Amino acid sequence: MSNIDLLNAFADLRRELATNAELLLKPHGLGPKQMLLLSILSENPSVSSTDLANQTFTDLASVSRALKSLENSGLIVRKSNPQDNRSTRLCLTQDGHIKAQVAQNVRKLIADQFSSSLSQTEQQELLRMLKKSAESLRIQEQKKETSLGRDGSDELALDRTVE
Repeated sequence: MSNIDLLNAFADLRRELATNAELLLKPHGLGPKQMLLLSILSENPSVSSTDLANQTFTDLASVSRALKSLENSGLIVRKSNPQDNRSTRLCLTQDGHIKAQVAQNVRKLIADQFSSSLSQTEQQELLRMLKKSAESLRIQEQKKETSLGRDGSDELALDRTVE
């Protein structure tokens, strides 16, 4: 097994999870990104769009588009932040709370389906390995960010032959 096989398996899993989510959410007029945002909003009332972007590891423009869709659907409202008049907070409407419950139920169903073929020990081991890999990537990213420009080069050696 190569590292590419592992990466392809992750991509396949991500694709299957997204497809499953889309099928379960479509009858409720939601998509996977909306599901995630509604779930976060229900767990963390009155967060900002920047908070959502950080929590979902998504760029602010993409989150803003998804939030506009939720706002146009009457699922969220923007309210001024009493502590900072320059910012707004996002809040679920009554319909938004109902859809957020649907989103949370779908997330749980997908999680149950995903983990059903794994023993408790396998789930714990997979979680440990995924966290370890994510931390390794974060460290590599931080190293790259701190080393950018030191030698006048900010390019990775992507033109070399892959072995």
